[in-house]
Amino acid sequence: MRRAVVMGSLIFLMACSGEDTRENTASVVSGVVERLKALVAGVQEGTAQGRENTEGASGARTLTRAEAIHDAVSFEVLEVSTNEGETQVVIAAGTEAEQPIHIADVLAEGNVILLDADGFATPLRSGDDTIVIAANARTRVTFVFAGEVTNARTLRLWGRETPVPTE
Repeated sequence: MRRAVVMGSLIFLMACSGEDTRENTASVVSGVVERLKALVAGVQEGTAQGRENTEGASGARTLTRAEAIHDAVSFEVLEVSTNEGETQVVIAAGTEAEQPIHIADVLAEGNVILLDADGFATPLRSGDDTIVIAANARTRVTFVFAGEVTNARTLRLWGRETPVPTE
């Protein structure tokens, strides 16, 4: 079957002139890429919705969307330190919910951003991809950023800015 599709495509393209072949091929490839991107986005969205709509074995609620995270969790920057080419930021993540909270996909691009006094972002180097918060409790979470940021002012968590304490 695959061979028949390839052969049919080749025969069709051979019937076209050089410029038509290029345009037709570009159009087909563009359409395939567009559909694949939509497919991947749909899978990611469906996975996130599925995770948020189920409880874990411990009764924990899993969150991935910024709005749901900010509705259920409070954040506070506790400490910022620099050492050997990196910056560590320790935060407190807390909830007043009666069930444990799991924040998933923490390390996804754009979820955690350290900004300096001039508004420059520093790349996140490492941290846990899931934050687990016990019911009615707070937990400490450490993020490590590339470079020694001596003038850190804001930690952006899921689109909301949390001030960094100055010494």
